Amino acid sequence: MAKWKWRRHVSPIKIWHRYQRMSRKRKRYLQLYLGALIVVLGLLIGLKTIATNNQADANNDESLSSEEQFIETIGQFAHENYQQSHVLPSVVTAQAILESDFGRSELSANYHNLFGRKAYGNEPSVSLATNEVVNGETITISGRFKVYDDDQAAIIDHGKLMTEGVNWDPQLYHGVVGEKRYKKATKALQQAGYATDPNYDDKLNDLIETYDLQRFDP
Repeated sequence: MAKWKWRRHVSPIKIWHRYQRMSRKRKRYLQLYLGALIVVLGLLIGLKTIATNNQADANNDESLSSEEQFIETIGQFAHENYQQSHVLPSVVTAQAILESDFGRSELSANYHNLFGRKAYGNEPSVSLATNEVVNGETITISGRFKVYDDDQAAIIDHGKLMTEGVNWDPQLYHGVVGEKRYKKATKALQQAGYATDPNYDDKLNDLIETYDLQRFDP
């Protein structure tokens, strides 16, 4: 029997006609070959999908592990500093999460500034772009921010800000200090103008409830 010669650029119609002229045995072989090829391709696609999903799951697990580790570390630091600051660790931890994106922001990762603290005078600082809400609109400005040696130093300094206030108002954050109810404390932060975000207190409350941050409170 003469062998079929498959040429390039053969039209689908010619392929079909040649297939029709094949013997039943050759058709059977061709069908088995194509079936096996489809099975192999399906397996390869399935394996690739599983590998992609596993990698995505691994990345998600790694991200969650990193966030949980950040929460535990900051929560414990805030708990230890409570004796000096008398600011609820749940509130401090929520602020650190919100301001630093779980420690992933450039300001936090490189300079340990967990709370977006601005620098004044001769304080160690770095200039970075930041978003501020002005008259209901979010704008980007350049600001000088404090630089800390480590995260614990940032938490201690945050506690001093709460207890000592600022030059023009030493009692600015006294509504936060000693407050035992986190919603009252976050509301006091909002009213004191700690952040320009009009929903700052609500965001802190959501974080406290979502991650059960009250477990760090005395």
